[in-house]
Amino acid sequence: MINKRALTILLSFIALAFVTSCGFQLRGAVNLIASPQSVYVSVQGQQGILKRQLSLSLHANGIKLSSTSQDVVALAVEKQVFSRRVITVDRRGRALEYGLTLYVKVSYKSSDGVDLVDPFGLQLERDFSYSDEQAVGKTGEEEQIKEAMYKDMVQLILRRLETQKNNAG
Repeated sequence: MINKRALTILLSFIALAFVTSCGFQLRGAVNLIASPQSVYVSVQGQQGILKRQLSLSLHANGIKLSSTSQDVVALAVEKQVFSRRVITVDRRGRALEYGLTLYVKVSYKSSDGVDLVDPFGLQLERDFSYSDEQAVGKTGEEEQIKEAMYKDMVQLILRRLETQKNNAG
């Protein structure tokens, strides 16, 4: 009779074999085009969340940030639009569900101003339900969704740049 410990180890190895055989791997560091020593990040419109998240992610990937745009690669969010719209209403005309949309247009240029990738746009959408009885909690939920959208957008931007690098070379 197989004891529980041996069975647990066996099942763990089987699970590990399935996960690795499907090609699963954790996301590694982002490899940007032109392997910049440092990057200047600029964000049009709201400077807050998106610029902070971009800067944190680049720094976490070992890329130095520059405070000036001279002689460095420039990552620019040229356009940033965040919108909120009503999706459904009740019979009295009160909103029951909202949709949030975040759109950005991004460029990535060398120190001499040449596009390293064609400028591109990305869009994220999220929906959430709303109730007048839970207005305070739903406002907090909306802020959490908004912050998560900015974090997701940063990852999309970096993955797009990485994909462009892989396609270019």
